[in-house]
Amino acid sequence: AYSDLEGDLPSSVVKLRKLVDFIIGSTKVTGQLPGALGEMTSLRILTIYNTFVDGEIPTSICQLTDLEELNLGKNKLVGILPVCIGDMKRLRSLLLEDNRLFGYEISLISLRPIPESISNLTKLKFLTLNTLNAISSTNLFSGSLPLGMAKLLLLEKLYVNVQTLSGPLPTIYAAIDLDDCDLTLGDYCRYWNSPDRSSATTTCDFESVPKCNSDCMVLY
Repeated sequence: AYSDLEGDLPSSVVKLRKLVDFIIGSTKVTGQLPGALGEMTSLRILTIYNTFVDGEIPTSICQLTDLEELNLGKNKLVGILPVCIGDMKRLRSLLLEDNRLFGYEISLISLRPIPESISNLTKLKFLTLNTLNAISSTNLFSGSLPLGMAKLLLLEKLYVNVQTLSGPLPTIYAAIDLDDCDLTLGDYCRYWNSPDRSSATTTCDFESVPKCNSDCMVLY
């Protein structure tokens, strides 16, 4: 729960194998995600949000194949986002913003892309890899957005505010009808589409994002 909890996240929490919802947030909890986290196979919701939990995301998390909501945003997590994240096909919400995560490095071109396996999460409605105000605590994905993400036709909200991304925006993304999106890529201006913005439209049309130049740094 959201409270004044503090201290290390106990590794023994994995013994709660019948637990369905595990939610802590906005606390002073520290430590790391248990390596055996995947043993909590009854979980449907896992939220560890806005804490001081650090270290890597254990690959065992991918064993939580019945998980519907995963929120690890605003922590101190570092390292590689497991490729097996694509095995969690029941996920409707994946929130990872404001950590220091990246993808497996492609050594020949020194890129750490968003895992293509995210494209397998076809039930996703909410995907957040960074937020607008992230400065020092920003994920470190680089390269282009995965082409396969065009399959995520249920997406309603997409936040990809990662300065290290680059490359063209695939026109196929225009097929996704989003209620809210925030994109910041190295070669493009910020494009924000939401009801409270004067430039809002009914869809998030990726084809309309202009190239950045000296006259175009931020669009609202």
